[in-house]
Amino acid sequence: MSSVSDVNVYYLLAWFAGCGLLSYVVTAIVVSVERSKGYLAPDVHKPGNPLVPKSGGPALMVVCGVIALVTLYLNLTTVAVYMFAVLLTGFLGLLDDVKGIGAMAKVVVFAIPALIPVLTHAYVPRPYLPVLNGTLRLTILYPLLFIVGYSVAANALNMADTHNGVAPTASIVVLASLLLGIILTPKVEPLPGALIFLSASLGGLVGYLPFNKYPAKVFNGNCGSFLMGGLLASAMALCREEFLFILLLIPLVLNGFSILSSIKGLKNKEQIRVRPAVLGDDWRIRPSRNPKAPVTLVQLLILKEPLTEKEIVVAYTLLLIISSAIALTVYYVLTTI
Repeated sequence: MSSVSDVNVYYLLAWFAGCGLLSYVVTAIVVSVERSKGYLAPDVHKPGNPLVPKSGGPALMVVCGVIALVTLYLNLTTVAVYMFAVLLTGFLGLLDDVKGIGAMAKVVVFAIPALIPVLTHAYVPRPYLPVLNGTLRLTILYPLLFIVGYSVAANALNMADTHNGVAPTASIVVLASLLLGIILTPKVEPLPGALIFLSASLGGLVGYLPFNKYPAKVFNGNCGSFLMGGLLASAMALCREEFLFILLLIPLVLNGFSILSSIKGLKNKEQIRVRPAVLGDDWRIRPSRNPKAPVTLVQLLILKEPLTEKEIVVAYTLLLIISSAIALTVYYVLTTI
């Protein structure tokens, strides 16, 4: 494994810029095609309920597919393996958009892509635990934990995808934090190509974000949100920063478990009849007073006072940034004491 310090920064910037440009162009094409074909859905949080293309996920699939093929050609096999896993995650999300996948089945279905790196042994079963200042040897247990973690990350991001720009912003924050984790605490060598994976993924998401940020020109669809969750889980394994990843994902995981516990089981978003928040005539969003309403992170953000969708997105973003800063600080302190 090559040292992180040996990686050419300009090479990584080229990956970032190239994937960003590709993502922007492909997403623009996908948005245009979906609009021309009438593949639209109303944006219920805005006056007049404007019709918006349903899914930018296919654009992200194209970007991931290109990255997978290029890295395979360049013999960056580990990166290609994880990108093919992400691509499969996006395909399963697209299948959910088109045909629908049951809520219970999603737990298993979105663990399947993790089998690609597991069966190809593209992982190191020695996660770093800063509390012990060393690594744990989990030869048998690690693949099982990774498979479960992959499904948790994919489903957690899907459940957090409720407002314009939240999913790609959360993904960018987590990926950038993992990159900072490598730079600040270089005690564990990441897998070959981890920095290329991060650079390419960040570029792709940055190029995509202008179309999904408030006011959205395209929704993510299940295809896009599940794919982004797969990106995060893959980055975790490639960077070998499992402990930091758990800290970074706490807000999203708590949001998911809060929803599941309040609705008493696994249900698709479409099956939840009671909304966690209601839209007023002033276009401000207030928490629902219905006791059957699911408890979500957004609902907690508007407990003090009602907010517009734009204000919710800003508050959500600040929460993610602050939470990630705390996670990085804790991780750094634990690895240096």
